[in-house]
Amino acid sequence: MPRPDPGPAHRPRPGHTVSFDLNWRPALWHGRDPAVLLELCNAADLLLLGADEAEAAFGLSSHAAIRATFPAPATVVVKNSEHQVTVLNADITTVSEPALVVEVVEPTGAGDAFAAGYLAATLRGLDQHSCLRLGHLTAATALTTHGDHGVPLSPELTAALLAASPDEWAATRVTAAGIHSPALS
Repeated sequence: MPRPDPGPAHRPRPGHTVSFDLNWRPALWHGRDPAVLLELCNAADLLLLGADEAEAAFGLSSHAAIRATFPAPATVVVKNSEHQVTVLNADITTVSEPALVVEVVEPTGAGDAFAAGYLAATLRGLDQHSCLRLGHLTAATALTTHGDHGVPLSPELTAALLAASPDEWAATRVTAAGIHSPALS
């Protein structure tokens, strides 16, 4: 007897990485069961979600609970708003990077911009610290402009900030006028 088709979400995807950004919107799920989202999250290779989204949608309040609920993705990226972002790897290791200090012009698009920067760095094969930093930088440029996307940084500026020491990164400030960092001296 043939085995049932597991569906496209569970088929092997050699050479491809599937990402899923929860992007929880409570108004859109009013009166609906968010359980379907559990399957979608676990079908991804790389899952992005906010700590606040995990709490609101699934009642998950810790990294351990998030990782236990989403065991299938190799990488779970947990965004903690303006504080930091933490990668929860399948091997139980974690990597965190603090958010930059940003002079916010408009908050629209920051989460999507973070995801774009993180995924771009992932596709370039960068290490997790650099992936998180590029996510933060991309989000920061979105936060300092009107609209939902910022002006891309030059490759030289990006490289300098990705290579910044932890102290230089912590001292970096992003404003509409530009980026101020000891890593750029």
